[in-house]
Amino acid sequence: MSASGAQAKHKYLVVPLNAGDPSRRSREQLLLTRKDVDLKLLNFMDGKDVPLETWLDCCMVSLESGSLDVFAKFTEKTAEVAQSRWRGRESNYLRIKALCCLGDMYVEQSRVVEDGVKKRELTNAANKAYFDAQRIDPKEMLPHIGIGEVAWITGNVSVARKEFQVAQRSRSNGRRSVAGHLALGRLEYASKNFSKALEWYRKALRECPECPSEVRAAIGACHFSLGNMKKARQAFERALELNPRCIIALIGIGIVDLSSGENGAMNLLRAYQQDPENPYAAILVSEYTMGQGMFEVSLQFAELALERIPLDDVGSRAEINGLIGRLYHAKGDIDNAIEYYKKAIKMDKASSRAARLGLAQLSTAKRDFVQAGNLFQSLMQEYPAWVDIATHFGPLI
Repeated sequence: MSASGAQAKHKYLVVPLNAGDPSRRSREQLLLTRKDVDLKLLNFMDGKDVPLETWLDCCMVSLESGSLDVFAKFTEKTAEVAQSRWRGRESNYLRIKALCCLGDMYVEQSRVVEDGVKKRELTNAANKAYFDAQRIDPKEMLPHIGIGEVAWITGNVSVARKEFQVAQRSRSNGRRSVAGHLALGRLEYASKNFSKALEWYRKALRECPECPSEVRAAIGACHFSLGNMKKARQAFERALELNPRCIIALIGIGIVDLSSGENGAMNLLRAYQQDPENPYAAILVSEYTMGQGMFEVSLQFAELALERIPLDDVGSRAEINGLIGRLYHAKGDIDNAIEYYKKAIKMDKASSRAARLGLAQLSTAKRDFVQAGNLFQSLMQEYPAWVDIATHFGPLI
């Protein structure tokens, strides 16, 4: 969830001109479609007395349309307009939203940049935008969400948690908001504190019963991770009642079915069909098709997921690399299997249990008994109840 929280849901975008002159404003308006929100429109609006709300709407429309270059230009210009032309108490919140929108843009750019120096420049720029927003009104919630996001993606989880906790006690434009609750839920879930995550999602739902269906789906994910399949299914089903196209709920029910020995393939495929850009749906379809022996199809989905997964989601990227390694392993392509297994382990050892076992097996096959023995030994120490380890370690002792 972005810090700005702005949305442009309408089919058409109205651009009022001469906003500072009420006598002329009603006569001079542009009625645009989403496709019209481009750099030509930005150049046209620049210098005209267009309301700040309209600048923010253009930012959101360009983001929702996937026009990231246009979004970047509109966000920068919106922040500039907010700072230079709009002053006074009544416009403070809009100025804060504009700056947070700029910060959001830098955060999203930093997620897809591999170069460490460039990533640091982007996160620093995001922090500057959020702190500039905070100086306008230190009690406003939005900057705390943004500062917390930057702390999180740069590895400072304790600072992220502190900022989100402040956010959940704060107000947005004078009104209560559950954005801080949801941010804490995401953080605790990612930290594998599933009970705490569940508490925050439940609190958000109690305070805001009209929350999007994804919040109920997140509650289902917490129950699933805690091993309560019945409550997980109930939460996912309720989310789908509210929104039949809820991707998280479709994926969730598919996983619950598969973990219970039932066929959850249809829900996974529905999730992917509804959102082909969703890398997490692609991962699950890849795992399912691999289980069916459809290795080439599975490899296509896994590679697709790897292209689209955020760079800062290291655990999932490690999991996909391990999955690709298993697929090459199953096909008998040993060199590629070893390459992807090693990538997975290097990225995130904790998410690469299967990759470590696969690499140990291949090391045994290549008669590298030292590496195989070290891998098996470390796995047995960490997962003493994992039967697969003992089965494969047996021939070495």
